Amino acid sequence: MDSHYRSGKYVVPDYVVPADPETKYGNYSIGYSFGVQGVELEVDTATGQINVLNIWAAHDVGKVMHPKMCEGQVEGGVVQAIGYATSEKYIWDKGPYFKSRLQRL
Repeated sequence: MDSHYRSGKYVVPDYVVPADPETKYGNYSIGYSFGVQGVELEVDTATGQINVLNIWAAHDVGKVMHPKMCEGQVEGGVVQAIGYATSEKYIWDKGPYFKSRLQRL
């Protein structure tokens, strides 16, 4: 059994740097993705209506074991990013967000 799991509880590995309680900065993950996305859109300046015309996404995924699953992960990230950019409000103040429209949904 992996040493990071003890008694059914996940224990953070030593190489993960916990967030500083004061600044809230730290290494929150043991794995990161590397990618970029670009969006072409139209905005009606009178109404604020947004029309997404094109989306481009490029990710360094390494060797793909299951192409459809990989495609789904990238597409899911794109859809989530569109949601963040168009309908979800985050207010940040030197650390984690403290107010989100998601809390009212």
